[in-house]
Amino acid sequence: MLRIACAILLVSGAATMGGQVLPRPPAPDVIMINGRVITVDRSFTIAEGVAIAGDRILTTGNDDQLRSLAGPSTRIIDLKGSTVLPGL
Repeated sequence: MLRIACAILLVSGAATMGGQVLPRPPAPDVIMINGRVITVDRSFTIAEGVAIAGDRILTTGNDDQLRSLAGPSTRIIDLKGSTVLPGL
């Protein structure tokens, strides 16, 4: 049964992608790391940093995750432990 489920997933994934390599989304304009980003979600999660493109927050996460998103023109800001409250 597990083999059949895996085969179905492989076939449906190949059909969806059509054998093409999907382009990577554009890199963020700004990444803020080494801080305390209060996400104001239900749990008031605190992340180490935030990635921003234009006037939109792309994602929050830890420093390593966010650095991996950086492109050649991404500005990286070290918050040095400061707190960020998005949207205020």
